Amino acid sequence: MEVTLRIPDEVAKRLSADGSDVSRRAIEAVALQGYRDQAHVPLSPLGEADLDREAATFEAASRRRTR
Repeated sequence: MEVTLRIPDEVAKRLSADGSDVSRRAIEAVALQGYRDQAHVPLSPLGEADLDREAATFEAASRRRTR
């Protein structure tokens, strides 16, 4: 499925100010919201350390599944 998201230029500039890929950030936001909805995770701010820990957990689980 392909989805087109139109956002104001100013918003896109802010999202990419640190060099981030705006498309990637949008996909991550949708995925995170889906995870929160399905796992009933409260909407609380996640810090960088939290995201790093979640990413490491996901990577470890992915490696286990491919064996």
